[in-house]
Amino acid sequence: MNQNKNQGGKRAVISFVVSILLALVCFGVFVLVYMSTKGPTPVDDRIVEISKIIVLIGVFFLVMAFCHSLPMIIRGKKSQGGTVVTDENDIFNEANMRVALEKYVPAGETLVAAIRVVTKESSASCVFDKCILTEDDIRPAEDGKIVSVRKKKLATYDMYLGITERSLVVADCGAYKYYYEFNKVPVSSDLKIRTLTEPVSLGSLCKCFALEDVENCKVKNGMAGSLNCVITMKNGDYFKIMIPKTGGFGGGMPRHEEYRDMILKCLSGEKA
Repeated sequence: MNQNKNQGGKRAVISFVVSILLALVCFGVFVLVYMSTKGPTPVDDRIVEISKIIVLIGVFFLVMAFCHSLPMIIRGKKSQGGTVVTDENDIFNEANMRVALEKYVPAGETLVAAIRVVTKESSASCVFDKCILTEDDIRPAEDGKIVSVRKKKLATYDMYLGITERSLVVADCGAYKYYYEFNKVPVSSDLKIRTLTEPVSLGSLCKCFALEDVENCKVKNGMAGSLNCVITMKNGDYFKIMIPKTGGFGGGMPRHEEYRDMILKCLSGEKA
């Protein structure tokens, strides 16, 4: 994994250097053309147009160089005694993604593949037995009720999505707000009911789902090589997501395409 990250970083640096060199070449050619036209005779209009085109090409390569360098600057990597320290707020970083997801991985399971996606809409639910609601969490209580919680978000947001041997795991890339619905559930309900042993914050609800509960995963081609997916659970929960073609600039997610294919195969019923 570290080797792939290093290779991605090297490619970004090479692209940055090449773009700068090409921009300098264009500006150098422009200076030579300009110097050759200095004199009392009028300058041909074609020469002027060619000079403008050369300058625009040089500006284009400068923008390309900026695009390659900006993600590396944002990631805030700096060296401390030979150790590379990564900005913990960088969402385009595989290490940060794993830290975010592994908080919700069930005991005895291992994160197999993970990617960053853009979620357009989500709705997920869970049911708890013998619990009480507070402003920020759900707490176990002997005299509590069976309560169903539905967690919704209709706005677009960044999300990590991963799979283990038996689970689908999601985690937010930032601090987001959700719409919650709380309902009492009849004892005879056939929904899967969880029993709490300790308080659970509302923000950490609906982060892990059994792969066997996935009903289907419908995939359509999107713009610029992206994929639009609708993941639907057997109980009606769903995630409408867009999977980008790449993991982002800077080489922070070098295995994005490989993990994307693994996850889609798994959600389609094939083994990861």
